[in-house]
Amino acid sequence: MPVELADSYESIYRRAVMEMSAGRAEQAIESMLRIVNRLRRLRPETLQRKPELQNTLIAAWNGAITFLRWEKQYDRAIALCESVLDRLPEPGAARRRVASLTIEKGGIDGGLARFRQEVEESPSAGAWIELALEYLALERFEDAKPCYDAALSLAKSNEEAALANVGLFQVYRETGRAEEALSAWNMAAVLSPDIGEQPREVVTWLIERGDLDRAREYLKNESDQVRHAFYTGLLHWEAGEHERARREWREVLKIDVDPQESDIETWILAALRLGEPKRAIELEQGMMEPGLVAPVVLAVSLGIAHAMVDEIAEAQSWFGRAILRLQRSWPSRDKIPAHLWTLLTSLVADKETQQSLTAYFEV
Repeated sequence: MPVELADSYESIYRRAVMEMSAGRAEQAIESMLRIVNRLRRLRPETLQRKPELQNTLIAAWNGAITFLRWEKQYDRAIALCESVLDRLPEPGAARRRVASLTIEKGGIDGGLARFRQEVEESPSAGAWIELALEYLALERFEDAKPCYDAALSLAKSNEEAALANVGLFQVYRETGRAEEALSAWNMAAVLSPDIGEQPREVVTWLIERGDLDRAREYLKNESDQVRHAFYTGLLHWEAGEHERARREWREVLKIDVDPQESDIETWILAALRLGEPKRAIELEQGMMEPGLVAPVVLAVSLGIAHAMVDEIAEAQSWFGRAILRLQRSWPSRDKIPAHLWTLLTSLVADKETQQSLTAYFEV
């Protein structure tokens, strides 16, 4: 959670993050609340005159809400939002957060109604995109589309318009409207070249559809060397050109990567597909603090690496970290998605090993 804080509060914030990483959730929450409770005693005009303190309040408030969400303490999170409404530069953001928390708590219809009311009363491209994301999470794609359309009509920058088009791409992709999906993606790439240079989402989808020719065309725009080589190999593999695929993946492993900065999970996937799990395991040292919650694909990939060398306990530990991340997401889930089980079974042939890990996956 990299943020800039007023010096007097930085150590408290860092301690809160460390406490959460170590599994001491209540202490972490109390540390964040300590900052919030101190700063919300200041008058609104004082905070307006001292933006560094207002930014610190916002950072600590966001941190506390995040931690409370992870612990499913929705009532406390909602109360905290309501307690800082008059101390934030945009109170609407806190009211939308209340609506979102209400949805997560289980009050879906009421939360959506409250969210929509807030957006309609204070419309902006960003607010409509936030509402659309709620509908996407609930897989209510036809409700998400008009929200993205409204965001486009209110967009004040290319970035806002690009984000709305990426959202439309996701809606069309999930509803089987392939040509409209690609049109939305293309528009997003025009509006934001950075999106066009990171086409993994569209390339992966096209590969899954078996549309390898168009996947190749989009992959030409990939700016990251590791991802470009990996997905080039994946395209060869799907075309039945297995040796050409392996050559590309061997090129991936020649690239020096920094576990803290690079797209390390893609590098690890290349190592796994080449049957070199120990190369992946070597990167664990210094990659993450012991209690830190890993991204799902990274954690699962490292778990598979250990499973490939029959280190079951280590595999289970990584899969447990993946599940913790999934439980903290919305909508939460208690098992790893089935497509990652398919990846595991394609790389781990031993049936006994597979059986010992089944419980972690949706199978």
